[in-house]
Amino acid sequence: AVTALIAAIERAEPTVVHVHFGTYDLAARAAVNKLRARGGQWSDLQLVWHYRTALETPVNERSIQRRIKDYIKFARASRDTNLVVGVTQAVADEAVARGVDAKRVRGIVAGTDTETFRPDAETRARVRAELGIAEDSTMLLHMGWHWQRKGGDLLAAAMTQLEAAGHADVVACSI
Repeated sequence: AVTALIAAIERAEPTVVHVHFGTYDLAARAAVNKLRARGGQWSDLQLVWHYRTALETPVNERSIQRRIKDYIKFARASRDTNLVVGVTQAVADEAVARGVDAKRVRGIVAGTDTETFRPDAETRARVRAELGIAEDSTMLLHMGWHWQRKGGDLLAAAMTQLEAAGHADVVACSI
């Protein structure tokens, strides 16, 4: 996996490598570290780990084996990441509980309709400001490793329907 990731990074020449859900975290860390060691354009390559799923059991109730794995991955290996993102503050807090340095962890609301997802105006305004979304904008967020299999057609249909319903400023982000 590391060799394949290095080849993909070299082809795309990104400034940020963003991996999801834990599957490629350690392989991405190894690939990014190998590229960073080369220097040059890779010296400032950023690594982001992104989590969406919380643990089935709280951190303090995990077995000793799981806690050792948490230490290896979250306390040690995560040192090479620039940012660890949780799709809720609870998931971000869990990453800290598992050993990630709190200064490199952020909880970012995964909901795109910040009007109804977060009832308090202060949180809603902060989320919109961080994402660069105007107060009267509607944002659709589509995430998945394969555009079609993850509902890209539904994203396009939703945009069409919202625009037909009079939403003038619809922003779509497909990752």
